[in-house]
Amino acid sequence: MEPKDFLNEIPDFETYKNDLEMLKNIDLSSSSDKEIEESFYKYARLSPHFVSKINQEEFNSNIFFRVRNLKFGVEDISLIRTFSYPNPGFCNFNGRANIAGKSVLYTSDYAIAAMIESKQKVDEIGFLSLWKPKVDRDVQFAIFLPKRIKGNNPWFDKAILLHDYLNNQTINLGKDKKSQLDLLVEFVCDQFIFEKPPYSITSWLSNKMLYGYNGIDFILYPSVETDSHFCNIAFHPNFVEKYLEFDKAYEFRFEYRKGTKLEYSLGKIGKLDLTFIDWKSPTQEEIKSISRIIEKGKKNNGC
Repeated sequence: MEPKDFLNEIPDFETYKNDLEMLKNIDLSSSSDKEIEESFYKYARLSPHFVSKINQEEFNSNIFFRVRNLKFGVEDISLIRTFSYPNPGFCNFNGRANIAGKSVLYTSDYAIAAMIESKQKVDEIGFLSLWKPKVDRDVQFAIFLPKRIKGNNPWFDKAILLHDYLNNQTINLGKDKKSQLDLLVEFVCDQFIFEKPPYSITSWLSNKMLYGYNGIDFILYPSVETDSHFCNIAFHPNFVEKYLEFDKAYEFRFEYRKGTKLEYSLGKIGKLDLTFIDWKSPTQEEIKSISRIIEKGKKNNGC
C-alpha cells in the first residue's frame, strides 16, 4: 500500500485525537508483540519515518557513557563484556528501547546523565564506562525526540531537522491530513517520555526499528530522569561489536543525591592492559579529566 493510501484510513482530527488517546490508555502489558502491533495500527494507522543520519566524522567525535551497578564477587570487572550490553537471556523485562529477550547497549550522551539514569542510591558503588566510536561510514538512527525538546538538549538541532523533514513529508503526502500526522508524530515521541513500565509501545517500536529493519544502528530518545535535558542512546549489539570501543571505566559513589542534584566521590580507574581491565588508583590528571567531563554536563544543563 502506498503512503497516500494509508492517509485515506486516517479520520478527521477530533476522531483521530480520540483514537490516539485510546491507544495511549489501552492496557497492553500482557499483550504479545503481534497484539501490540495490531493495536498500534488499528488506532494510529501508520508509523512515521523517524530515521536520521550522522556523518562518520561528526559521530566519531562523540563519547558515550554507561553506568552499571555491579554485584561484587559475581561479575568480573576485568572483562569488557561486564560493562557492555547484557546477554539476551538476562533481558527478562522490557526497557524503553528493548523488548524482553532482546539486548541493546544503553548509554547516555553525557556522563552526568548516565549517572542519574542509573537510579543508584547514596553510598552504593557504580561503574561509569566511556565508549568511543570508530565508524568507517555514516550512521543511521531512529530519533524519538519531541518537537518541544528543551533548547539546551545536545540533540536539539537534530530534533528540529527531523521535525522539519517530517513536516515537509506530511505536506507532500496530503495537506488535508497534516494536522493528524503532526499529532501522530508528537504522540509517538511523547511515549518515550511519558509511557510507564512495561513500556509496551516504546519497546515494540524500538525493537521494530533495531531488529525489524536492517541498517538502524541505534535509538535516540530523551532522558526522562534528567527531565529531557539529555538523551539516551540504545545501540544494536552488532554495532557495538564493530564500531564502539571501550575506553576506560571509573568507580564512583554518590555521597549525596536528591533528584538530579548530586555529589559524588571517585574510586579506582579501570583501563585495558593487554587482555584484561587493570584497576588502579587514578592519577591527579585522570581525576581532573573525568571530573571536568562530569561537571560539564552539570554546568550545561543545571543538574
